[in-house]
Amino acid sequence: MKYPTIIDSQQLFREQDHPLKAGLDPKCRSTKPLCPDSFAKVMKSIDTFIFDADGVLWLGESVMPGSPRLIDYLVKHNKQIIVLTNNATKSRAVYAKKLAKLGYNSAKMNKNNLVNPAAVVADTLHRSGLDGKRVYLIGEQGLRDEMDELGIEYFGHGPEKNKNEEEGSGAFIKEKSDFGRNLHSSTVFVSKYENPGGMCE
Repeated sequence: MKYPTIIDSQQLFREQDHPLKAGLDPKCRSTKPLCPDSFAKVMKSIDTFIFDADGVLWLGESVMPGSPRLIDYLVKHNKQIIVLTNNATKSRAVYAKKLAKLGYNSAKMNKNNLVNPAAVVADTLHRSGLDGKRVYLIGEQGLRDEMDELGIEYFGHGPEKNKNEEEGSGAFIKEKSDFGRNLHSSTVFVSKYENPGGMCE
């Protein structure tokens, strides 16, 4: 999986002759509505367009008007499209199904266009070389789905029962021999009493 290079906008605006400034407000302090001429300049100078998801491509369960048509136009002109969201509760596959349901062309907009923390973390773990060790996971379904896809074994998701726990205190359990990483992603609630396995002596 290849991730886009993030451009430092402040550095970009300091470079007076940078090609990406073509068609933008010369003061670079405010945005302007695009006219046909300025839009043509932007199209020539940018190869990759990065969109947020909720509030940009959709709002709740409704598509943002005109968004699918814009995406089709950009793809038609050989632009790379990346959907970047900070929501790790769902996998890229789930988001891809939502895009298709909302009218986006699934042949042009699929999970390979999507980047979210769950996918990045799973990919990083996969490349880090766990050597057969499992991951102690505190996270939601999106992260579990991405790890399943890459064959990463994990445990600890959901409440655990600790027989040695003393009332009023969290008992530290010994590290398991196949314990490789402790991973905490977004979750509705986490407690040291419900997830003691992430704490080791």
